[in-house]
Amino acid sequence: MQRVCGSPYEDLICGVVLAGGRGRRIGGNKAFVQLGGETLITRVCRLLTDIFSEVVIVADEVDPFSHLPYRCLPDRFPKLGPIGGIESALRGIPQKGLFVVACDMPFLNPDVVRSMLALSGDYDLVIPQIAGRLHPLHAIYNPTCLPVIADHIKKKDLALRSLPDELHCLFFGEDLFRRLDPQLQSLVNINTPENLASARTALKC
Repeated sequence: MQRVCGSPYEDLICGVVLAGGRGRRIGGNKAFVQLGGETLITRVCRLLTDIFSEVVIVADEVDPFSHLPYRCLPDRFPKLGPIGGIESALRGIPQKGLFVVACDMPFLNPDVVRSMLALSGDYDLVIPQIAGRLHPLHAIYNPTCLPVIADHIKKKDLALRSLPDELHCLFFGEDLFRRLDPQLQSLVNINTPENLASARTALKC
């Protein structure tokens, strides 16, 4: 699949992959787990490259990713979880919105991403809401999110799911999500050996 050049969002939104997970349950750095002949980080970045003109990795340590053809930003708050990585990306990529995902989400659906982008408009945050649960690691964060996120970090309130209360937010609903991705495969992540085995089985189908 080729990236759609000239789209209205390609110069306004950057694809961002958070690669700070330790992968303790899977026995190593999740970013470099092999799936379908490539590492998870390579697969996720490749999928985003079909959509965005720029893809950036945010990681605790930059050096392990230096062999990849993507800019890598250091996480300014490596012990705070995803909120630190998102803050680092917003600060390091000014004037651009960010579509943020985790490096262990191997089944991203370009149609879902493009639908979210098309609806983003002037919202600060566009975030899926499935069965009442928010998915902040498959969401669009515009630069206006930075002051709110920075304030949360200062207060040690690290729960991303509380951000919509303080932002102009669009909830990307389950009906629309399932219309494009009926099994919600986009939201699958690889946390355990069992998750990995299931993903490998799915790729062989």
